[in-house]
Amino acid sequence: FCRIKAFLDIPDDDRKMHKMPVPRYGGIPFVVTLTAVVLFLFQFSSEYLWFYLSLTVIGLLGFIDDLITLSWRTKLLVQFFVGSYIFYLISLVVPTMQFFLFQFHLPVYLMYGVFMLWFFGILNAVNLVDGMDGLAGGMVFVMFIGFSFLGWITGNLLFLTFSVMVMACLYAFLVFNARPAKFFMGDMGSLFLGFLLAVAPILFFFTSKSQAVLDITPFLVFCSYLILDTFRVFYHRVKQKKNPLKPDRSHFHHQLLDKTGSYNATLFYIYFFIALFILFGMVL
Repeated sequence: FCRIKAFLDIPDDDRKMHKMPVPRYGGIPFVVTLTAVVLFLFQFSSEYLWFYLSLTVIGLLGFIDDLITLSWRTKLLVQFFVGSYIFYLISLVVPTMQFFLFQFHLPVYLMYGVFMLWFFGILNAVNLVDGMDGLAGGMVFVMFIGFSFLGWITGNLLFLTFSVMVMACLYAFLVFNARPAKFFMGDMGSLFLGFLLAVAPILFFFTSKSQAVLDITPFLVFCSYLILDTFRVFYHRVKQKKNPLKPDRSHFHHQLLDKTGSYNATLFYIYFFIALFILFGMVL
């Protein structure tokens, strides 16, 4: 039972699929739990200070947004400062990047542009696709299966453990978020998960002590569904001269649901597509 009205998601447009108000504080428990897990797992090491601080800022940004609904400009401004802070630190320690078989070293200004495009896009993509019970949390859960496998085959036990902990928290959340959802993750949860996906390549690099190259290939492949759906939706909205950040029913899951008429089939197909991308990324 939710006594704070701001934490209730009211079905006030045709994009929303629930019929009754649903609490959207579900992100709070797994954000708090995962933050504690991160601090314990990385043993408060100063090497990961950037991660602790950024994690906290993004979590608070989502929490405040759930309470008072911040403008997209305010959210992007905070994300800009967080992304710039992270880039400043990684630009000092990441000498070379790799995409498939190609290794390259970009000029700082170009690398900054590429990183911020990735950071903004992935961080907000989870929030943008969070339109069905069990969708966003389930998608990220499947992606972290891929991250876990990546940690396992490379012997990166710290990254493997981190990924498994994320999966455990998401599994507990999904028990209550399955249709009909008892609560939603809210912007706090979706921005937090988007942040974890956005910084996963950097975290993998930092936890792989023997790595001299930041290989972005598996992370781009694992997140392909989010990238493609977000790009397609933005293109569709801009083409129709709409605000690309204004929600509508142009996402793939809306179209798939309209075609299949089945909620479970829609989730299955999307999970299946993501699993295919992960399998592809695993064999690279």
